[in-house]
Amino acid sequence: MLLLTLAFVTTSLAMPFTDCTKGKGTVQTTSLELTPNPPQSDRNVTLTMGYIQKKPINDAKCQHVVFKSIIPVAKKEFSFCERKQCPQAAGNYTEVQEHFVNKMIPVGDYRVESSCVNQNKVQVWCTSFNVTLVGDEEF
Repeated sequence: MLLLTLAFVTTSLAMPFTDCTKGKGTVQTTSLELTPNPPQSDRNVTLTMGYIQKKPINDAKCQHVVFKSIIPVAKKEFSFCERKQCPQAAGNYTEVQEHFVNKMIPVGDYRVESSCVNQNKVQVWCTSFNVTLVGDEEF
């Protein structure tokens, strides 16, 4: 009975991540969590990201790219100000995003890279992390 109960517990764990700007960006990620972790096919996954913004941002073009090995398999482009009121002042922020994981995406290991460039094409934010996608049959 306990084993069955544990199978339905939603897990949220801090994720290790890499700052692709090596500390030179206007924005630096401070924390990253996925719920559930690991994410499952045909379900929503919530990404919670804490970050420090060193300077105000008027706008930036951003993208999330998902890689299987070195091959990009999904890409989403959006404006930095799409979910925020801009210009956004310097400070500490938390952003929560929900994504649906299509069941057509094969289970396995992926790398996700989220990056933004400003109007001058200067990279202001870049965070990369690895994630393993599992199917329903694994729970």
